Amino acid sequence: MRKLLFVVAVLLLCAGQMCTGVEAKPDRLEPNDSLRSACGDMPDAVMRTILIGTDSDRQAGISEQAELKTVQEGCSQWDDRDKYWACLNCYTAIVHQVYSD
Repeated sequence: MRKLLFVVAVLLLCAGQMCTGVEAKPDRLEPNDSLRSACGDMPDAVMRTILIGTDSDRQAGISEQAELKTVQEGCSQWDDRDKYWACLNCYTAIVHQVYSD
């Protein structure tokens, strides 16, 4: 009985991919908790659209540095410093996620 319980426990752990030794790599083009934290109340659908647009820039050969400069220029429209920093934090996180390896 004890052996059966041990085998069941191992099978349950392996079913959760804990036995593969390989972590699933998060999808660069999908919102995740890190982006949700950086982007506040931005809906996932909007975030996904921005991720896809940013990836299109990446595929077109636009460098990460150029993308970050565009983000900084875009966020500078906010006179309110809190909104500026919120914008900058969110979009910088998006760029870093898309350009990550």
